[in-house]
Amino acid sequence: MFGMKCFNLENIVITMLSRVRPFLNKSYIDAVNKFDLSSNRVKQQQEISKKLENYYPDAKAFEFFNYGRSSLSTGFTILGFRENDEILVPCFTCSTVLEPILSHKLQPVLYDIEFDFSIRTDQLKHKITDKTKAIIITHYFGIPTNVQEIKDFAESRGLFLIEDCAHSIGSKFNGVVPGGIGDFSFTSFGNDKPLSIATGSCLILNNKEFLNKFYEIIPKIRLNEIHNEKCSFLSLLFFHLKTERSLYNHYIGVYDFYEYFLPQKSKVDLIYQKLHTENIETIQLFDDITDFQKQNTFFSFLNKAQKYFSYNHSESGIYAPKRMDCFSLNILSTALNYIDELNTFRRTIGSFYTEDLSDNSEIIVPCLHEDIPFLRYSIICKKPEMTPPLVKELNLKGYECNNYNWPEPLNKILKIPEKFENSEFISKNIINLPCRFDMNEDDTHKITDVIKTVIR
Repeated sequence: MFGMKCFNLENIVITMLSRVRPFLNKSYIDAVNKFDLSSNRVKQQQEISKKLENYYPDAKAFEFFNYGRSSLSTGFTILGFRENDEILVPCFTCSTVLEPILSHKLQPVLYDIEFDFSIRTDQLKHKITDKTKAIIITHYFGIPTNVQEIKDFAESRGLFLIEDCAHSIGSKFNGVVPGGIGDFSFTSFGNDKPLSIATGSCLILNNKEFLNKFYEIIPKIRLNEIHNEKCSFLSLLFFHLKTERSLYNHYIGVYDFYEYFLPQKSKVDLIYQKLHTENIETIQLFDDITDFQKQNTFFSFLNKAQKYFSYNHSESGIYAPKRMDCFSLNILSTALNYIDELNTFRRTIGSFYTEDLSDNSEIIVPCLHEDIPFLRYSIICKKPEMTPPLVKELNLKGYECNNYNWPEPLNKILKIPEKFENSEFISKNIINLPCRFDMNEDDTHKITDVIKTVIR
């Protein structure tokens, strides 16, 4: 497969079940090969929106952006946020939400969450001031939070509700659709998300009062570059192949392949020529994988750290989103056909974990409802001293399990002295268990056997 070999570390070849592997069907390649520069984006956007209406029937409009933070930034503009408006943000969530918040010169006000990833309204009440504009909630790992309760609370206080659905798409829980309740919601189609095409996001507008503003603002936002979208898809392709369990050997960042391809336009063009005629597993264009891996573990970390607060600003100082162009929309239209299949699979894998772990009193397991399509099945060790040895033992047995989401709560990143006990505890003691599309029941039992051996 691509002529890759496992990386030899101190003469020991390590292969692992990686924490995530993006789903990729042959039809994605067909969509790439059928791409035409003359494609009508408006028609594509309308076709994809019709598919999404099956999952979000009350949505008023959809638009598609290059990143989730681009959808979030655009939503701020549509709702008319102003400088110094305050937004309530969960302390335990993805730090990228800070990018559009700070770029718009808004004020993030953090709140704590519960160990079952729900939100208590009394946690929110004492955070509200006359400057508070909105509440952001996160549907963690595919688990719907108590969104209807928070929506009712927000409305009673005259606040907007924004749903972060980066870990959830097309699911329903007790009749409630995550992403269909807030004034607007946003998804993510990154390599480690429920529906992966390597890049992209959907902005879901549910508040009909802002439709005119939506259609006024959207056409002014420029499209993403086709070359960038081609590099993104290659990152999906290579990440999918590299995380095949017989090849995978250690952690790599999900966007590192994108960074690798971006400056190599001639190589990118050559690969796409070959995709028309060759099987993807026989294209020999990544023979330098070992050197790439060696450089990746350290240098990609430095690059990401350096870029974290180096935002892409427009002249006005506001984060400048881009809309997805036809290349990625073409793939997304195909990928959306697999939402139900992938969600059903994740429900099944989650049920295997729950069956094995629900009676272990030393860990906190996620919501036990059978209808949850887990992006990752994330347990929390009740005793902090048990977290490191459990992670170590899982890795030694060949299972890449750890906190691969947000190892630092936002109060640490923003250097806020206020304590957020639950968020800080969760960030130190949560362990993400994989829910890969190519796993089976035996995989989950092997993982849970390790957990039960270390934590009795």
